[in-house]
Amino acid sequence: MGKNNVIDALTLRKLRDGDHDAFEQVYLNFFKPIRLFLSKLTGSSEEATELTQMIFARVWERRVQIDPDKNIKQYLYTIARNSALRHIYEKRRFHEKTVEDMYDRLHTSENPIARLEEQEVKTLVQAAIERMPEIRSRVFQLYFDGLSNEEIAREMGITTDNAAQHLSRARKNIKNRLLS
Repeated sequence: MGKNNVIDALTLRKLRDGDHDAFEQVYLNFFKPIRLFLSKLTGSSEEATELTQMIFARVWERRVQIDPDKNIKQYLYTIARNSALRHIYEKRRFHEKTVEDMYDRLHTSENPIARLEEQEVKTLVQAAIERMPEIRSRVFQLYFDGLSNEEIAREMGITTDNAAQHLSRARKNIKNRLLS
């Protein structure tokens, strides 16, 4: 096949019937272009890679729904676009809630200068969180909610070391944003 992104109907029928080699052909032909497309939409190659992997997992899970007579490229790009838009929307909603929760917990000052400084910090922290990969910002939120690294790891299905690394990087991202 190669880089021309052409998959024939026979390959799609095989994929629909559960043929792993057919799935691999589709995967190898479209993984990089879809990841590049998602990278442009999300602004993050890390998030694009995660989304692309999720898309291909979904394609495999729903392979029986694939119409071999339709354009697989159009099908994949439609899924990718919709996934990116949903991801961006959920990420924005998550970050807004995270920042609101953080500052609701902090004591509110009656001093107008202190409130202004607090708003400035809030804006900088939100900007730092929005630039983080989704998993890192989620680890940070769970930590802020009072969970330990072990509890975060269980909640997210990752290792404790991985949770600790994401938390360390999240703190560093926020600190760098506040100091810049």
